Amino acid sequence: MLVALLAACNSYNPPKQMSYLTVRTLVGHKGEFIEPFGLAADKQGNIYISDGFKNSIFRLSKNGNLQLITSNLSTPSHIAFDEDGFLVVADSGSHTIKRVNPETGEVTILAGVENKRGYMDGNVEQALFNAPIGVAVLKRKIFVADTYNDKIRVIENGVVRTIAGSDKGFSDGIGDAAKFDTPCGIIVLKDETILIADSGNAALRKILPNGIVSTIAGITKLEFNGDNPDKIESSSISSAETSLRLPMALTVDEDGFIYLIDENSIRKMSPDSAFIETITSTEMGFKDGDIKTAKFSRPSAILIDKNKDLIISDSDNALVRVITSHEISQEISGKTIESSLLQTLIEDKNLRWCYQPSDRLRDIAGTFGEIRGQIEQNAPNESAWFHNGIDIPGYYGEKAYFVRKEKILSPRAVSNFATLRESLKTSHNTYIHVKLGRDVNDKPFIDERFEFILDQNGKPSDLRITRGTVFYEGEPIGSLNKMNHVHLSVGKSYVTINPLKFFTFPKFTDTVPPSIEKVFFFDESWNPIKQSDLRGRLRVVVSAFDKVDTNPERRKLGIYFAGYQLIRNQIVLLDRSRNIVFDTLPPANTVGLIYAPGSQSGAEGETRFNYIITNEIGDDGRVNEGFIDTDSLENGSYTLRIQVGDVFGNVTIKEIKFLKK
Repeated sequence: MLVALLAACNSYNPPKQMSYLTVRTLVGHKGEFIEPFGLAADKQGNIYISDGFKNSIFRLSKNGNLQLITSNLSTPSHIAFDEDGFLVVADSGSHTIKRVNPETGEVTILAGVENKRGYMDGNVEQALFNAPIGVAVLKRKIFVADTYNDKIRVIENGVVRTIAGSDKGFSDGIGDAAKFDTPCGIIVLKDETILIADSGNAALRKILPNGIVSTIAGITKLEFNGDNPDKIESSSISSAETSLRLPMALTVDEDGFIYLIDENSIRKMSPDSAFIETITSTEMGFKDGDIKTAKFSRPSAILIDKNKDLIISDSDNALVRVITSHEISQEISGKTIESSLLQTLIEDKNLRWCYQPSDRLRDIAGTFGEIRGQIEQNAPNESAWFHNGIDIPGYYGEKAYFVRKEKILSPRAVSNFATLRESLKTSHNTYIHVKLGRDVNDKPFIDERFEFILDQNGKPSDLRITRGTVFYEGEPIGSLNKMNHVHLSVGKSYVTINPLKFFTFPKFTDTVPPSIEKVFFFDESWNPIKQSDLRGRLRVVVSAFDKVDTNPERRKLGIYFAGYQLIRNQIVLLDRSRNIVFDTLPPANTVGLIYAPGSQSGAEGETRFNYIITNEIGDDGRVNEGFIDTDSLENGSYTLRIQVGDVFGNVTIKEIKFLKK
């Protein structure tokens, strides 16, 4: 009705902006967590945190002390307190709903059969779930988002029954006429109205006490792509007009405002569900401080504490953070968070090859940090991007295997099914260009961990791999598609690391030094300068490439580091020998600050890597534009020593002498 009035008179004033001002980190920056997911608060104000990777629940006391309550769970997800003061846990990995005594850590099963996935209503000892993620409690009722059964269920008086949902899909209605797609977050209001973050449908849904299911936000669906988010509205707009991307969890305050986690942002909806606004940045990353620019990385749960602050589990940053109305005196740096995440990624430094036999030497066809696409003169960042992993060639249809023990944590771990970019994201790695769970003819493996959705002809049309699923080193992941290689990326969301730098692969060595093809000089305005006439503020561009021992002659790989030294009379005046180093990736929008126009690489065409070695990747990960200022030099002879190297210590040096007059 309110939306209709808005259309008629165009005079509705949306709710005023909240008083929340800043975001700060509560805990996790010292490596306490790997994947904080669920949140709950007790009556004393202590906060409880589930860690899906560690199979644990922690208690954060009001004075800031963190205590382990239990580690006897299997990928716990959302949590809630019941009337008796026990924690109710959606234990996704075991397909059960469990209860945890917060004082003793004792774990008991409330409903479901341990490690048995399925769907069945009835007695709690016989009922079956499929990796449930969401739980909410009202009086003696436990409401469950049975995520991969695409249903909303309730546990009451020892019996499990389905309230709404049938097959995966999208429709409103009553009971099994309604359809959901991977519902994750769930809360229940005092009048027993249920609100659901329907993640796969990118929608916020409501179930009234009479069983009617409706959609209150996200009518227009945005295509999910966590690596390239579309712009999301930052001002108040009609909920009927808004688009959600990946709603994951929600909470409601005493005034009826709904706070929703939508992919990497936090959004606020008015009590009448008429208007919604985005209150944080939508960009993936980490940043404390001003709420408008604060960044999160796969936040998974949200609650309102006794101080009316918003507590957020920031899963891929491995943090618990708070949105508060108070100013903060100190911010944690992004470098601190990256360093903490790095340690969790490199605990096991020995990886097997992703083919059989696992110890047979394999080639590398693409390295970390290479350009993909092409740098255009006037739009350097529009058609180019960084390569965020390594490419390991194979042949079409060859089986690929997991390189180490890995767990599925993302509720939507499979992307781009049945395309050339089909991929699987695990706790540590992303595998791309693989027909997941099936052979070259698309015949599914006999493995229930790959849950295929079949079309009317009985052929796979989609695939889900549930949160909490574990794969072991050497188990098959699928078969190569027509890209004929596995793209292996190591990292969590925006923090990806160089696999060749931090890991070893069987028998893999490199004795071939990089090659410097040519050196170019430009002035500050990118006008070419001859080597014989170097003056003013200079940009130096080096065309270079690398090879490894296994490469065919035609192959060109990107280098690991590049830079220069400025020398006079054998004294190093300026040491910028490692201006560019690919340990982690620089921000995506800086590719045009690393690679000069003319750089290009991909499946077709010539490969050229033109590195702007006067620019520098700083300690904070940002790329800073730099120059050699010849005007500040005394007259005389100088040597410009250019260096490029690979991760194995092979270095190539080119010296250029010039005269400052």
